[in-house]
Amino acid sequence: MNFVFTSDGTDRYIGTAAHCVSFVGQSVALSGITGSIGTVAFSGWAATPNHDFALVRVSSSRLSQVNPAMCHWGGPVSLAAGYQDEPVLLEHYGHGIGAGSLAQTKARRGVGTAWNDEAFFMATAGTFGDSGSPVMSIDGKALGVLVTIGPFGNTSTRLDVAVADASAKMGIPLTLLTAPLA
Repeated sequence: MNFVFTSDGTDRYIGTAAHCVSFVGQSVALSGITGSIGTVAFSGWAATPNHDFALVRVSSSRLSQVNPAMCHWGGPVSLAAGYQDEPVLLEHYGHGIGAGSLAQTKARRGVGTAWNDEAFFMATAGTFGDSGSPVMSIDGKALGVLVTIGPFGNTSTRLDVAVADASAKMGIPLTLLTAPLA
């Protein structure tokens, strides 16, 4: 899971990688939490794996448990947009099994490069199990969602593109909820 969004100030959606869910309408449970947190409201795995984004609509009974603040880095201050060729210092975290225990998240820093219309390359460590984890610039801009790992770095779906696509296909304006940086 990664960032928190709203469509109307009341409903809450949590982002993840589309390959981490099966279908729209699927009930979603998380390890360590009893019961469902919500259902998949959008899954946008398009023709390429670089456009890999899904949204889970949080159940009304779980709304009080949802907060845009994030461990390690505080929270996003805005949605990033417009990056092209410049390198961007970034940070992400996840529960990847290659980084040790699944019981706690592992924080990592790196550089985002090779931007295209759907994704960007991340020169940073990432392991199996990190899919769907949040990627932010060091100044708090929500950049993306980690979706693939490789021997020399990882790929992240661009969050600005994914959120615009989800908003259009769902027919609702999605807004990123923000939180102060740590």
